[in-house]
Amino acid sequence: RKPPHQQNWRTVCADVLERCCDFTDAGLSYDTIYLLRVRANTAQHFSNWTSITFCPDKEADLGPPSSVKLTSVKGDLEIVITDPLSSTNESMKTLVPEMQYLIHYWKQLEGYQKAEVSKTKNNVVTLPKLDRWTWYCVRVQSRYNLYNKTSVFSDIHCTRTEGLIPYWQIFLYFLLSLGVCFLLGLLVWFSFYKVFKSFKSIFYPNVQLPPHIQELWLSETPHLLPPPSSGSVWDQLDMISTETDTVPDIQISIPEDQDTSVPSRHGSGDSGFNSTEEDSPPAQLHTQTHTLTTGARQTRSTGKRCMMGRWRSALNNTNT
Repeated sequence: RKPPHQQNWRTVCADVLERCCDFTDAGLSYDTIYLLRVRANTAQHFSNWTSITFCPDKEADLGPPSSVKLTSVKGDLEIVITDPLSSTNESMKTLVPEMQYLIHYWKQLEGYQKAEVSKTKNNVVTLPKLDRWTWYCVRVQSRYNLYNKTSVFSDIHCTRTEGLIPYWQIFLYFLLSLGVCFLLGLLVWFSFYKVFKSFKSIFYPNVQLPPHIQELWLSETPHLLPPPSSGSVWDQLDMISTETDTVPDIQISIPEDQDTSVPSRHGSGDSGFNSTEEDSPPAQLHTQTHTLTTGARQTRSTGKRCMMGRWRSALNNTNT
């Protein structure tokens, strides 16, 4: 804007082949009007200058919010917006105090075509009168009304609103929790019963061991066989020679209370014949003799004849 002899030009791009020039780092002021000029040149020739005016406040693009956070608070949606930043990481609110935000929100099932718009200058916004327990989505863009500039949209964020739980839903949750607790309790009881039954079958089986095995099991030093003692395993065995023909005298004692009289068949004592009971003592004597002697057959026969002779002589004496 100064006269030509006072203009102080600064070169930002020189001898470049591209048709664009980035002079963001030139330190331009946001609310200042600048004059730019450009020309084409070769090694021997150059063109005339072409000049344009540039105002960052009017020509520069407006960036979207740096971040958007969406939370549900008591059934409403709370939006926290962070200002866009300049090339020097400075908030655009310091450069454009009149900047606003356009908030687009809609139900997730309906889509963004039915979105509603809310305008605000605040960084914290609450969206009231929303449906309870419903998913909503939000996106935000920056706007500068002086030059009708609008930024691109921020990322889409979705969350679900909260609210009072209906009574039928509370009752339903109660029934479900009660059923789950009952099933868990039944499962625990069934598991305990199975474990208890297993332990009982191991330590207290239905089929008991025999007493002698239980004694061996419960004893401190169980033995499969009794101690190797000769006296407890076998008795003394006496051997009788089979070559001798003599039999030791065996005395038979008749009890005093036994009746020695041998009655006849007809009850009279003068008959000279014995009844059938008289022949039975020798058979009994033979049995006793067989039990007492374990020698050879010759020895048993000799003993039998001796015993019968002694028995008959005793009976004759008694009859006499």
